[in-house]
Amino acid sequence: MPLYNFVNSFGFDFYASLYCFWLQEYIKTGGKCGVCGDGYNGPREHEAGGKYAKGIIVEQLPAGSTEMKTTIQITSYHKGYFEFRICPHNDIRRPVAQECLDEYLMVIKEGTPESSYTRYYPDNPMVTGMDKYHLTLLIPRGIQCEQCVLQWTYNTGNSLGMVVFIICISIFIIFNYFYSFSSIFDDLLI
Repeated sequence: MPLYNFVNSFGFDFYASLYCFWLQEYIKTGGKCGVCGDGYNGPREHEAGGKYAKGIIVEQLPAGSTEMKTTIQITSYHKGYFEFRICPHNDIRRPVAQECLDEYLMVIKEGTPESSYTRYYPDNPMVTGMDKYHLTLLIPRGIQCEQCVLQWTYNTGNSLGMVVFIICISIFIIFNYFYSFSSIFDDLLI
């Protein structure tokens, strides 16, 4: 499925996520990343106006939808946790603001009570034998948009300094839309 970070010269079948910094970048930026995973001080190729941000709406949901299913595949386990945010942005030509995404931190049904179900801590696939994580996200009540930006963040827990993987996609949530529902993140690879 074409995500901002995946609309590239390889076409829609190539999946990968962006990590925005290592220790040096983390220190230099005070731990900041670009909203969709680019480096904070570098070119923002995966945000609106960037080379890979094509404004493609990858999923359509009717207003009143209460949840969406996701599948994340981890190819390299880094401990840590996943978070999801959504913003009713409605402008494919202007970059989304992190402040808007932060307003709508999504509940993950499989999340932990300690995080109010807003974080999911993946198990080590070397132990469980499973590298795919099937999660259900609760859509904030009353949200409608022609272009919502959905942000997935994997905050790792086993690196010097923090390594963060970030992906953004656009979805459409509108009243009385008839659709065929499919997974938002089919087989993401990082």
